Amino acid sequence: MNDCKYGYDIHQNNIALTLIKSSVRPDETAGRSRPCEFVYAIYPHKGGFRESQVQQRAMEMNFPVLLGFAAPGNPKPSGILCGGDKASLVHTDSDHVVINTVKRAEEEEAVIVRFYEYKNQKDDQVTLIFSRPVKRAVVTNLIERELLEESAAVEGGRV
Repeated sequence: MNDCKYGYDIHQNNIALTLIKSSVRPDETAGRSRPCEFVYAIYPHKGGFRESQVQQRAMEMNFPVLLGFAAPGNPKPSGILCGGDKASLVHTDSDHVVINTVKRAEEEEAVIVRFYEYKNQKDDQVTLIFSRPVKRAVVTNLIERELLEESAAVEGGRV
């Protein structure tokens, strides 16, 4: 796992990671004039990636949870959630679904939740569990236009 490097290769038992890639034209020193920093980690696991938690660990490494509200005694409205504390506006109990975006809707008072399935498992249903009751849920495209005439099933804070 790494935080910014896309150049890697695995051949037999060797892993190669390209640390810097720069051209020599028009600037022969392009990308070599300042220090570069990056993070990488090896996450050993049994079985293939579908049986592992590689996706979850990589997301945790690259996207620490940021709180958008002020904590008692801290007037600044953000911080990193760490340790054993947990807070969640929405989560899912599916181990193969990642919620990657939770944001305000662009044109109405609503919340957009973007998520994807990454283990190629075909579930008919995925449940989103919210910390608050949900009035209505719909499927939209990326520009937030409704795609289906039917609303998703809602029961309390579960969609």
